[in-house]
Amino acid sequence: MLDYNFITIDARQLLSRHFAACNVPSCNFSFATILTWQHRYHSSFSILDCGGLVIRFVCDDGRPCYMPPLGGDTANCLKQMMADASERGDLFRISAVTPDIRDRIEALMPGTFDYEASRDSAEYIYLRSSLATLQGRHLQAKRNHVNRFCADYAGFEQHPITPDVIPQCRALYGHWHSAYMAGHPTADLSDESCSVAVAFDHFDELGFRGVCITHRGRMLAFAFGEMLTADTFLTHVEKALPDVPGAYSVINKLTAQSLPPEVVYINREEDMGLPNLRQAKMSYCPDHLLTVGTLMLKH
Repeated sequence: MLDYNFITIDARQLLSRHFAACNVPSCNFSFATILTWQHRYHSSFSILDCGGLVIRFVCDDGRPCYMPPLGGDTANCLKQMMADASERGDLFRISAVTPDIRDRIEALMPGTFDYEASRDSAEYIYLRSSLATLQGRHLQAKRNHVNRFCADYAGFEQHPITPDVIPQCRALYGHWHSAYMAGHPTADLSDESCSVAVAFDHFDELGFRGVCITHRGRMLAFAFGEMLTADTFLTHVEKALPDVPGAYSVINKLTAQSLPPEVVYINREEDMGLPNLRQAKMSYCPDHLLTVGTLMLKH
């Protein structure tokens, strides 16, 4: 069996090098994503003798799963991963598989795997220029939201998220959480809350950047993320006070405007099959959806 190390902040430099080299524009290929959700997925990693990186984690169904191997000899990595699963008595499956990764693995091991992808796991990829300008008839409603906000909160200020404003961001998240739970008493936001807390605990270490909006000293919204690939920014968290109309449209626009010109795309992650979230993400007219699925051994 392979020897694994539980993923902590100390593994950031090592794992980030592998993620950067693979250049996959999926939110799953982010060290920050793995660390901030470590409390739920319990990810661990192993560096193989061929130089490949293997990450093993616990899926939502409670069973172990692997990420696609990164670096090294891919065929060699896959064989060692399959042997590891067999020796542990686990069903072998690879999650976080984009179509490009599926095709590469199929070319190495033809006819070995079945591929299943759910619409709920598809990631929303937007053109930065579209979110930054909100131009076009299809985004007229968003422009209206921005205009209303600018009228209602004239003189609002935009700030980068720095250590001195993180306590205010945490407080805003707390207000948002309380309001959401009041309207959805059966919801469970414990995993998200933990993820946000870890992100703020290691904000600079994880390479996050973000913006926040204040008005007369009151924080109204914030958003932050990281560079995922050379041309893609990943938005991790975006929150606004629920009683401030247009705040989400404005923070979304300001985030896109704050990014350097080499950023072509913004990945705003999946909708998890939640109807309201899907409607909200579709309303910004994504450039495309990135399919993400699972490879399983054929019977």
